[in-house]
Amino acid sequence: MSINHTIQYNIPCGCDKHAYNGETYRKWETRKKEHQDKVRLTKKDIAEGNLESAQTRMNTNDGGLARHAATCSEDIKWENAKITAREQRWTQRKYLEGIESLRDKNRGITPLNSYNQLEQWQSTLYALFEKT
Repeated sequence: MSINHTIQYNIPCGCDKHAYNGETYRKWETRKKEHQDKVRLTKKDIAEGNLESAQTRMNTNDGGLARHAATCSEDIKWENAKITAREQRWTQRKYLEGIESLRDKNRGITPLNSYNQLEQWQSTLYALFEKT
């Protein structure tokens, strides 16, 4: 019996100021395509004047990437999207997502994911990032 590992991933924007950090138990290709579809459909809705539909999509769960893509003059760097870690347990997966988001924030990159349970540990983690 194989153990299913979940992945932690990062999707950067071409503006180099924003990135989306996420996690999933599904295949990376599947999850990446879902993000691509959400961004594509949001931009299409805006172009066609379907603002209510676009707004709903941008405000649903993982809509931060689509919301940013709709307002940024640069494209998402899909070719630079990557898996940053693998983890079997849910709690550790969430911690990894938070750590990656804070690591980006420490480098001046604004995380596009909406929730980070590690914000209260920000100053401690920043001190550790500077030592590595």
